[in-house]
Amino acid sequence: MPEINEKDFLDEIRYDIKVKDILKAKMDDDQVKKIGISYLVKKAHPDIKSYFKNLLIKNGYEDIAEDLDATKKKAEKKRLKVFAVDDSRMILSIYRKVLHNLGYEPVLFEFPEEAVDKVKQEKPDIILTDLNMPKIDGIELIRRVRKGFDKKKLPIIMVTTQNEAMDNEAADKAGVNAILYKPFTKESIGKTITSFINVR
Repeated sequence: MPEINEKDFLDEIRYDIKVKDILKAKMDDDQVKKIGISYLVKKAHPDIKSYFKNLLIKNGYEDIAEDLDATKKKAEKKRLKVFAVDDSRMILSIYRKVLHNLGYEPVLFEFPEEAVDKVKQEKPDIILTDLNMPKIDGIELIRRVRKGFDKKKLPIIMVTTQNEAMDNEAADKAGVNAILYKPFTKESIGKTITSFINVR
């Protein structure tokens, strides 16, 4: 069988009005099934996902519909959302790569006040914040976030180059969960995040 990609799969579904025939001809093929499930889980609009799930069930493909749900839950579990706050664009670029490679969804903020506002609208699974930043430093960011979420509901890790007793004490009092020192590695970030994500 020739190679098939997501575009080919979509084109067939979109332009061939005989959807039932396509399902019968294609959904029994493991390669097509894998591509279809991958697209529906990762890229399709919720309405399209729902439509195809119902269509699969209606046409006797309950097993594929169940695979769709199972794959979706697995993907959602892997892609936990991490807010990373740092006024250095270079550090944010490193966060993007490291967090993505660890299987998280990175949301980056150069300006801490924007991160504070975003938390009110959409709670992440964990926050990584620098200490020294303009206008709002890491300690003040922690204080503001803690007005809405306690340490258990939303872990905050301060990532900094400084290791001053006064700063550490202030961060602890503000409600930080842990302090990680720069330069960090993929392993150190991953281990620290996992220590809080896994116990929630």
